[in-house]
Amino acid sequence: LKYLVFLTFLALTINIGTGCSISKKDIKETAQDYYIFGAKVYEKGDYKEAQEAFQKLLNEYPDSDLRRKALLNLAESEYKNAEYDLARFHYLKYFELYPTDPEAETALFKAGMSNFIRLRPDDRDQEYTQDVIADFEKLLLTFPWSRYAQEALDKVLFCKNKLAAHELTVGLY
Repeated sequence: LKYLVFLTFLALTINIGTGCSISKKDIKETAQDYYIFGAKVYEKGDYKEAQEAFQKLLNEYPDSDLRRKALLNLAESEYKNAEYDLARFHYLKYFELYPTDPEAETALFKAGMSNFIRLRPDDRDQEYTQDVIADFEKLLLTFPWSRYAQEALDKVLFCKNKLAAHELTVGLY
């Protein structure tokens, strides 16, 4: 009798266990799931994983209300991960898509900073310097009363002096 009860219990356990199993394919992740996961791993400093989560949200949920935040957080993750070309691209895309958003001026400022970080010595190519000037001048024209206006103006002047020093270096050479 004990053996029969044990076998019945074992059969029920196996049946319930296999009948209720859910594969990972059956779980549908939502835009909110991707966003929350991306935000959590970003806070932990795993910027690559955050990039992947935000990019999946953007790719799989193009009509999501979280798209705006995901695009900005994707750019932030790329910036923190020192992927400055991608970060600048996504910051500028954010500004292009949402020019009236309160975060648009921050996105434009960070786009300029993505190149400012990579300024090269005066005797090297000054492409980044020219891009910094363009980004910050766009910021100054679009948001003249921005909280970043003074810093952007200082960086534009710095970069123009850098271009002049480059021309002087080339001329002396």
